[in-house]
Amino acid sequence: MSFLKKITPTFWNHRELGWNTDVEIYVYRRKWMMLILFISVLTFIPLGILTAIFYQMSSEEILNELNEETKINSENAALELNLYFEEYINNLGYITVLYSRKELTNQKTLQLIFQEFKKSHKGFLELDVLDEQGKILTSTSGLHQSCLKTGLGHWLDNVKKREAYTSTSCGNKHNPHLVIGRYITNAKGESFILRGTLNNLVLGDLLGKFRLADIQDVFLSDSKQQLLTRSKYFGNPGKKVPYPFMEHLPDSGQITDKSLFISKNKFLIIGASHLSGTNFTVGVVITESQFLRLMSRTTSQIMYIMIPAGVMLLLFIIGFVSYAIDRLYLGDMQRNLYMEQLEQTDKLSSIGRLAAGVAHEVNNPLAIINEKAGLLQDLFTFVDEYKNDKRLMDTVDAIITAVERAGTITHRLLGFSRKMNSSVEECEPAQVINDVIGFVKKEAEYKNITIDINLDETMPRIITDRGKLQQILLNLATNAFHAMDEGGRLEIKGTMDKKKQKIFIKIHDNGCGISPESLKHIFDPFFTTKSRAGGTGLGLAISHGLIHDLKGSLDVESTVGVGTTFTITLPYLLNFNQGV
Repeated sequence: MSFLKKITPTFWNHRELGWNTDVEIYVYRRKWMMLILFISVLTFIPLGILTAIFYQMSSEEILNELNEETKINSENAALELNLYFEEYINNLGYITVLYSRKELTNQKTLQLIFQEFKKSHKGFLELDVLDEQGKILTSTSGLHQSCLKTGLGHWLDNVKKREAYTSTSCGNKHNPHLVIGRYITNAKGESFILRGTLNNLVLGDLLGKFRLADIQDVFLSDSKQQLLTRSKYFGNPGKKVPYPFMEHLPDSGQITDKSLFISKNKFLIIGASHLSGTNFTVGVVITESQFLRLMSRTTSQIMYIMIPAGVMLLLFIIGFVSYAIDRLYLGDMQRNLYMEQLEQTDKLSSIGRLAAGVAHEVNNPLAIINEKAGLLQDLFTFVDEYKNDKRLMDTVDAIITAVERAGTITHRLLGFSRKMNSSVEECEPAQVINDVIGFVKKEAEYKNITIDINLDETMPRIITDRGKLQQILLNLATNAFHAMDEGGRLEIKGTMDKKKQKIFIKIHDNGCGISPESLKHIFDPFFTTKSRAGGTGLGLAISHGLIHDLKGSLDVESTVGVGTTFTITLPYLLNFNQGV
């Protein structure tokens, strides 16, 4: 076997009739080509566009893109600090929920609260209670009672306006602490301010985790551009940052200054973001060398990756699509085999369900045969003169009638199951319908279901597979019986359309109906709404396949609580001599 034959998929030479056509086509090969083309277009066009755009980018465009990333990094650092401050602010608010103003102004109580607070909150230095004018009502240490004298009005206004405000204290210039004010108005209408003091070293540790390979420095400064945390390039806390953040960055952004040289780098890119509820700014520093390194790495990688990746991607698409279509082909072949087996099994199952009714009908005539035959035997054995006796003749007639009745029933059963293979013949639609109703008539009597058959007398004879049509009608009638309660009504109506040369058989029941959700799946194999009642979910799936074999269609309309109507559409030939 040649290598080409080894790699040829199983479906490659498979041919079958196209949809609504008598021409054979390579169905799966066409699907394979279309799917490869579709996936390749979706994959390679965007990939090619992105590659072309990347190669056309100038160093300045790459720099601008990374500038935006610097801004995002500063915003992320600011978000982390905002969450950190919000935690303390929420904890201050939680204290006011647990304690009243009277309890908080008690020195001993406030001291106990502060000691418990320090155990779970690192860097908490002091806790004070102030009135609306800024006067300290009680304090845990008293170290910062004079810190708010300068700019007291401005600080109080910010706290009242924002309900929570963070600023620096007036402690050591080279180690400034942070002050968080929380404005409280309790249920009694009492207003006061709860103030907490934090160690700035905690913030330095928090910002330290942002110093990654591309981020050289992260720092925090106040509105006077003085550092609150240590900066790699600008120095220790208290030093002034030589960049006017507040002036150039009202919210957040980045600054690029090629005139500034630090640590032998050509220029700096600094991203900055303000912290909400404070007068602080977070700065993120990245040097030009980092950007050049990233740009050089990206440029070299694209050359060595894109071409081999494109080839491998194409091979993967071909292999994946070949595997998927091959699985689909094998699955379809297996499904067709199963459907043929299930069609036969379902027909035998339908006959089995009718066996009890047939047996009931046969047992009575057979009992009569047995009884009358015994009596006839006695009469012939002991009385020769009774050959012309009326009772004897009536007995013989009864036997003949019973035998004919049993023969009719078994004939129906055998007539339904005799033709297991496909066989196209000329038949009367009315006769096929009556045969099927004859099978289910007993079940209808048990449930007191009325069957109303209304067929157009001008309906022509059709050329079709009688057995398949019988099975379709039997499945639909059986489903209708299951959907109806005792005393229901089944209507079968047959019409024709001479222009379209088609007949229509409508089967309507006044049962429970089918919900819109279930209506979408009723022709799916193994889907059933009566699994508890023994339904297999194959009847309608098989019927749908059989009607397709007969070149017809099966439509359904249903309303929950009103009923369901199935419409069978079949073609017919006006000139039977032309054949099928």
